[in-house]
Amino acid sequence: MGRKRGLTVMIFLLVGLLVAGAGLAFLVVRPGLDDKLKAANVEWIPLRQALNARYDDLATTNSALAAIGGPERTVTRELSAKLKIWDNLMLRPATNENAGAEARLANKLEALARRARANVAANPKLSADSAVIAGFGAFDSQVLPNNRVDRYNKAATTYEKSRKAFLNSIVGEIFGLENLPVLRLGT
Repeated sequence: MGRKRGLTVMIFLLVGLLVAGAGLAFLVVRPGLDDKLKAANVEWIPLRQALNARYDDLATTNSALAAIGGPERTVTRELSAKLKIWDNLMLRPATNENAGAEARLANKLEALARRARANVAANPKLSADSAVIAGFGAFDSQVLPNNRVDRYNKAATTYEKSRKAFLNSIVGEIFGLENLPVLRLGT
């Protein structure tokens, strides 16, 4: 009977140590992850306004493409849908929760802009249209300060490296901390 009791006590102690260790991990790990996420968000906020101006010009370009016969094109439809989502995100305040969503969407918009540009380059009718040319010219002129993009990307990379560390990844998974992509601009 003494052995069973000793084994039971050892099991309770082991479970207690695991619970205490998990609690300590949450107390130590979570604040560090939150700090890194907040630092990335602080760097993201100034980019929102500049990206919004850039995507306003992309919307103008997309409207010009649709007017000249591009509404049936997949890229034109996709751009319209993603630009509507962007507009809705811009109505919300900047928070840690939507900085990642905004950065992911910005990357999708940049990729769609490259696809649209390739379509225009491959189509003589589209590439000769003055509204399309002006639209892409305005879009291209909305250049974000590289130091701002670099600062956000560095903060996002630092957060991601920390979030992917073994113990941090467990805590991040439990608290639902999503990934934070770097911003990939391209013209």
